[in-house]
Parts: sequence; C-alpha cells; structure tokens
Amino acid sequence: MQAKLTHNGTTHNMFNIYADGRLEIPFGSMKPPYGAPEARRELLLRLDMALGGGVLPADHENRLPQVSLEPLLTKARLVSFLAVWENFVNEVHAWDGSTHREDSATGG
Repeated sequence: MQAKLTHNGTTHNMFNIYADGRLEIPFGSMKPPYGAPEARRELLLRLDMALGGGVLPADHENRLPQVSLEPLLTKARLVSFLAVWENFVNEVHAWDGSTHREDSATGG
C-alpha cells in the first residue's frame, strides 16, 4: 500500500506498507516543502520519535529506509505517527513555493 498526497499537481509519496510488515519511507525522493535535506532530516527525526526512537537511522534523510511496522501496534505510537503525517499534509497544503518550509513555519 502506498500513502500519497497530490496537491497542486504534485504527488508526494509519503510511505509504503508491505504485506510482510515493513514500512518504507522515501525520504530521498520527497518534493518541496520537504525537498531540502534539512526538512527531510527534521521529518525523519519526528517520525523516529513517534516510532519509539532509535528505529530510523539518523543519516537516512536521503535514502529509502525500511523498518518494521511492529512499533505501530502500540496505540500511542500509532497516534503519534499519524500526527506527524497530518502535520506533513498541513505543511504541504500551506506551502506556496515562494519560501522555504522553515521560513513559512516561523512566519518569516
């Protein structure tokens, strides 16, 4: 299963879930506002915390890490994981292409 978001003609591949219990996040192919390595690194860190910490390698913001879905069997972690993606969707919708994501998040 692929989770995707299409906004203003751009498709954002968020994550893939496989029948064998793997979760894959295509950080390396993310588009603005997550096109910059710093933005992807921040997303990676937020997702890693939601999964319980120490799950996603910290240096994989340009890669395609695969991890077990097992951490998401805990309701609190699933809720946290979904909240990170909800924030992702909100930021994609809010991004107008004229500023960096970090600038638009701080209002400047």
